[in-house]
Amino acid sequence: MTASLLAALFLLASGCSRPPPDLTVLGEKCRSILELQSCEFIYHDIIYQGKTEKLLGLLLTRDTRLLFSVDIRVSAGIDLANGPGLVLESLPGPADGLPGLAIKLPYARILDSDADENTIHQYFVHEYGLDGGGKVNWLDFQDEIAQAKKRAEADALRRGLLDTAWENAAASLGSFFRLAGFGVVKVEKIPDSQVETAFPARETRT
Repeated sequence: MTASLLAALFLLASGCSRPPPDLTVLGEKCRSILELQSCEFIYHDIIYQGKTEKLLGLLLTRDTRLLFSVDIRVSAGIDLANGPGLVLESLPGPADGLPGLAIKLPYARILDSDADENTIHQYFVHEYGLDGGGKVNWLDFQDEIAQAKKRAEADALRRGLLDTAWENAAASLGSFFRLAGFGVVKVEKIPDSQVETAFPARETRT
């Protein structure tokens, strides 16, 4: 997690009441934390597209070819707006007197997949057309960019993007609630019917 997020965690926790903590108030505060993405993969994709048009199948009237690269960002995190919500349950405190907490956290999902237009780099362009036609129109290549985004998402899933995002979110919650005055914090995954990835309970102690 970034330094700014850790700072936010500390500031939020510093404002929380000390034992017995108010789980309702803490739950609302940690929801704002989970709205942030917890993992992002960046892909550098190279795309080629060529289009030709002929009159009566014989006379070449348009010929455009383009080779360019673009960065695609695939981010994942906990989506509390859609699907199961966050569940907080008190646990008996250990011998040190600090209260315990069990957290049921939904599985991570892809939150955004975006092609960064600022990173587009053109390697090669060929434009030909009768009567001044044949100019490259970037709108003509949106389908190729959309396909590149799908490839990036599929690869990110294979490489464990959602697993990493969930683990990062669980670690952030553990840090947040320890700062808020809890001792043992257990984070468990709420099963998601769309993803068959099981996580053991994550237990942290001050």
